[in-house]
Amino acid sequence: MHPLVAIDVARLMVAPLSNTPRGLDRVEFLYAEHFVKYWKGDVVGLIHLPWGQRQLSRDQCRRILRHVADIWREQETADPEAIAELLEGHFGGALQPVWEAHTFARGIREVIRGFAMGHFGLARPSAPQLPKNSVYLSVGHVAPAHDRMISWLGGRKDIKVAFMLHDLIPLEYSELVTPGEIHRHRRMMMNIARYADGIIVTTELVGNSATKYLAQLGRHEVPLLSLPLPITEEFLGAKLEHPRLRRLNYFIACGAFDLRKNYLFLLNVWTEIVRKHGSNAPKLLIVGRVSKYAKELSYIKRSQSLRGFVAGISGLSTPAVRCLMQSARGLLMPSLAEGFGLPIIEGLAMGLPVVASDLASHRQAGELFAKYVSPIDGYGWIREIEAVAFNSHSIIDVDQRAFQPMKQERYMRSVEEFLDSL
Repeated sequence: MHPLVAIDVARLMVAPLSNTPRGLDRVEFLYAEHFVKYWKGDVVGLIHLPWGQRQLSRDQCRRILRHVADIWREQETADPEAIAELLEGHFGGALQPVWEAHTFARGIREVIRGFAMGHFGLARPSAPQLPKNSVYLSVGHVAPAHDRMISWLGGRKDIKVAFMLHDLIPLEYSELVTPGEIHRHRRMMMNIARYADGIIVTTELVGNSATKYLAQLGRHEVPLLSLPLPITEEFLGAKLEHPRLRRLNYFIACGAFDLRKNYLFLLNVWTEIVRKHGSNAPKLLIVGRVSKYAKELSYIKRSQSLRGFVAGISGLSTPAVRCLMQSARGLLMPSLAEGFGLPIIEGLAMGLPVVASDLASHRQAGELFAKYVSPIDGYGWIREIEAVAFNSHSIIDVDQRAFQPMKQERYMRSVEEFLDSL
């Protein structure tokens, strides 16, 4: 008999604050969608409101998922002609959203609408309603970072608790994040040490770091599942290049404009590429969420040499990102630190040459199929980008068609087996 799974959906409840998902958002959506659709036992969702923890029915969770998918436009079909027209007009300009700007005020309205759709404010208190031997599952890094959202577990020793830990970047690379992120991550690890019966991690690197940090907090030998993140079905279809996009001759980099993504370094690399090759230089397209305070934004606006060669786009749905990847020359990921590297497996699955920074997490994601260069080796990056841009052969020495990313079905089956083992 399968236990009841109570999945924390705190991140999904505030997902409409942005019209595009980050990696953490996508993973929480994947977990929630899978358990709501396929788990053979009972499923409930948990959220924390100012007046206490609340429990959502399976049907209410379905409504949340539909609402979030609509906000993110995940079911839409991308229009290559419209995207190509937009890129042609904005290369060398400011970072531009493809669709209407998603303001914070609009995001707040969508969050409120999501609550109103399911009467979530009137949902039942959660902790007393969960039967013995239920499994509590939190994958979005939200609840364990806030004592008030997680403290109820202290009174439910009969519940098995599983957390997903995506990375320990704020604790290992504090220079790349804000003080608030460091505090939240430290608090999250303390709560994981206090309550976890099992932990799911994305790479062996994260697993080793977690084991060491938890040992410092007095927790030893916590059951741990190391499992690379799966690729979504969206990136497994046949590759269909669009001629108008292909003519733009661009490389693509995907990820929010955070310091650890190392985009300022990449812009310096592109400045040198343009200096060397002039009008024959390839273009660079950066796709990801950006704040108006991003230094990269100022760099692109003020650089005369990059005008016409670099563009950034925010507000894209997954189908639109796939459309752009299909016609790109290659995918670049120069990060200084990562827990995994989803764009790497997405690019490889679509047959793109991939150049990534030489991180253990990247090597586990891309295996032998990507090219790895130090994230501070400017000339090394120039060399590999030129090899893709100006040579007919690939930079990869192995048959990329042999790349086999983790599929969602296999991934979630392993997760289910792990939860059963608890």
